[in-house]
Amino acid sequence: MNVGRGLFRGWILLTVLWLIVIGWSVFDSIARGRWEYVEVVKEAPWEIDESRPFYETRKSPSAEKLSVSFYQREIDNANFNEEVRRGNMVRRTMPDRLFVVLRRTLHK
Repeated sequence: MNVGRGLFRGWILLTVLWLIVIGWSVFDSIARGRWEYVEVVKEAPWEIDESRPFYETRKSPSAEKLSVSFYQREIDNANFNEEVRRGNMVRRTMPDRLFVVLRRTLHK
């Protein structure tokens, strides 16, 4: 048996395993994280009246040609989970089995 060929095959095998582990960890951190839409408000956040319609207090990305962005929420946010349970947030599953959680006012 050729030692050089065996070492080369071992190196290839370890490289493929390393790529699989790195790919899986990156996919897991992105796909399983909780992402939230970044709302652009028209007035100071502490002065917003939540009883008013959503786009009276926030800027519309499509109407004002703003870029849409998201940020990853902390996983252990109990307040967020309570909002989902109370029905203030709506969970929608995407075709690739991932889901997005939107405010009920933003969803409609």
